Amino acid sequence: MKFTSDARGTATAAAGEEELVNSGLEETMVAAYGELRSIQKGHGVDMRTAAFMNAIEKVAMAYQQRGIFPLSRATTFKVAGSVRHSPIP
Repeated sequence: MKFTSDARGTATAAAGEEELVNSGLEETMVAAYGELRSIQKGHGVDMRTAAFMNAIEKVAMAYQQRGIFPLSRATTFKVAGSVRHSPIP
């Protein structure tokens, strides 16, 4: 089978910048949806709640990796102007 020069150029052309960005974005979105769907099914919650659960888990992991978490019993924090003790044991 013979290709025309236009068809050959199209077939051998490298992916453009926009195509690469869109491809990476699609992969990221598909992976994120898979995470949320798994949380949703595993915990029997809606997608919004699954997204919150996923976000909180990621923040907790980042804190733990930086040695910020878990908080000790003596840790305090401010909520609406009042000082409260951390509920984390």
